[in-house]
Amino acid sequence: MITKTPTIKSWEVVELQDVACVESGGNAPQGDIYFKGGKYPFIRVQHFDGSKVYIDKFDLINDEAIKKYRLKKFEKNSIVFPKSGASINLEKRAMLPMDAYVVGHLCVVRPKQIDEKFLYYILKSEKFATSGNGSTLPFLNISHIKKRKLFITNNLDEQKSIACMLTTVQEAIAGQEKLITKFKELKHGMMQQLFTHGTKGEQTKTTKIGEVPESWDVVEFQNMVEFSKKPRGLSLSGSIPFVPMDMIYLDKMFITNYKLRKAVASGTFVINGDILLAKITPSFENGKQGIIKIDSEYAYATTEVIPFHEIVDVSNKLFIYYWLKKDDVRKDLAGKMEGSTGRQRLNKSVLDKKLMPRPSVAEQNEIASAFYTIDQKIEVAQEKLSAYQNLFKTLLHKLMSGERRVSFKYGN
Repeated sequence: MITKTPTIKSWEVVELQDVACVESGGNAPQGDIYFKGGKYPFIRVQHFDGSKVYIDKFDLINDEAIKKYRLKKFEKNSIVFPKSGASINLEKRAMLPMDAYVVGHLCVVRPKQIDEKFLYYILKSEKFATSGNGSTLPFLNISHIKKRKLFITNNLDEQKSIACMLTTVQEAIAGQEKLITKFKELKHGMMQQLFTHGTKGEQTKTTKIGEVPESWDVVEFQNMVEFSKKPRGLSLSGSIPFVPMDMIYLDKMFITNYKLRKAVASGTFVINGDILLAKITPSFENGKQGIIKIDSEYAYATTEVIPFHEIVDVSNKLFIYYWLKKDDVRKDLAGKMEGSTGRQRLNKSVLDKKLMPRPSVAEQNEIASAFYTIDQKIEVAQEKLSAYQNLFKTLLHKLMSGERRVSFKYGN
């Protein structure tokens, strides 16, 4: 939507239909028969999420589908975005990497007399007004899309320069996402390797929990930890730190935030440094847990956590933390949760008896250190990703409003 007067030289207000053809995709082929032996790309809404310029996933349809559904082929570099459903205004925009057929839930914009990527970024910065009511899904009216007013530069070199700058940042975002994925895949493989074979290259033995190195013991969980409880006679007064469930994050090891309460009527007593394990569904199944790291020796947390810490000269806190993150461990414990559907909880007595491996403390330290190193790399990559994403949003706004100019070959 145009919110300012276009007074910048070479910039003007146009309607989308002045610089592009706007159409809807075709009907979606129904049935596997139309995809057998397919060789023509067919794009659906779920094939892209807006994080990449070009779509890299698609189905393949055959000649029969094209003929029966009278599908129209759209050219490479056409821009697509949802025109119905909840994802309309989620910046879900992408370009076709090749000539392709497109599902009818997508709007197809075919640029003309304008740089394709420049128009792509314009549309990525735009939010369209939707139609619909409480009983129907929101949708975009094609005739309204065509008449959408855009503020653009008519200088092709400036268009290309703007698109190049934004593409560079978006490629950096994609690079960080790819790096994070690789680190997570590496960590997943290390989970299986280190908890099964250890770090010493030992022969393994078969136990009740599967293969483990010969020197390792298999013990109950309660023999590896101390469950925290309030010391007799301890009285907490004044402002008391309290950790609610929403301050225990899925993607962060340490819990550093809390709320201050003058009194805690209901809560779980925790000691700074404890592992807090969420025990209620779906938080437990999702792997929600964290290590409390705050500026107070004691605190309270939601009643939906189980707090515990390592035993000196017996266990390493991070070794326990990472073992609890294993998919098979979570799945086994989740299968023993109790309660009604949607409110199931992990009983502490079940966790007590759960068998787990116990290497020497020295080897626990090595394994924990290996996982922590990978997590540090993931955290750095995620911080860079967040910085690039914020930069992209800022540049997208400033470049597409003309607030920030770029150098280009001709004109000014």
